[in-house]
Amino acid sequence: SREARHEKEDCMEPGTAGIAHINKYSREHFDGGLICHWTAHKGRILRATRRYDIGDIILREAPLHIVQAANCSAFRTVEKLCKDYEDEFDYEPLWYWCAVQSLTEDQLHGARQEGLTGVSPPVQHNLLLLHHEDNAEDARPAHRLVRALVPNANPAIVERLIQVWVLNCFEYSECPQGFSTYFFSSFMSHSCWPNVVWYYEGADHVLRCRRPISIGDEVCISYLPESGLMQS
Repeated sequence: SREARHEKEDCMEPGTAGIAHINKYSREHFDGGLICHWTAHKGRILRATRRYDIGDIILREAPLHIVQAANCSAFRTVEKLCKDYEDEFDYEPLWYWCAVQSLTEDQLHGARQEGLTGVSPPVQHNLLLLHHEDNAEDARPAHRLVRALVPNANPAIVERLIQVWVLNCFEYSECPQGFSTYFFSSFMSHSCWPNVVWYYEGADHVLRCRRPISIGDEVCISYLPESGLMQS
């Protein structure tokens, strides 16, 4: 049965997975229509708690955090670091800017440049729950950012935030260039035969059913555009 298969798939989650917190967020924002489970082979996934028919809107989610390039000394410092240490900084300056703009007020205390605004502790908590690489091969950029900009920040947190943005962000704007992250919808897995489709309404993610979904079904999106699915 579907229930027996799910019981076999689910296993003890690691303490950092945040399943209870994620599901509390779902109940508060989306009436618990989807819940997060931990599985041995895929990690965190989302499953439906009710039936959805083709065309049903499953959820609408506002961005967790938006960061744009800025005309300020702090952003110019990030750009200079990327240029001066290009053998260490693998990404464009905006990725690193997103990370330092995801620090809290306490972590930004004593910042050496102006223009850093940061986030509230709850927003950072949700950001840090998003998928990231456990062991970054080279954390030198995080240490350089801390020394140049935010001496009270932990380089390990900065490195983790860099990975969070690289692996989870979406393009938000072109001029100025900006990225956005979303919390709950980031836990959906990819499928080449997805049962939901997402699109934008303004800055919001809207998730709509594209195939009938039963209670307990995993909800999957395509990380590829429709044209990419035709070639996969």
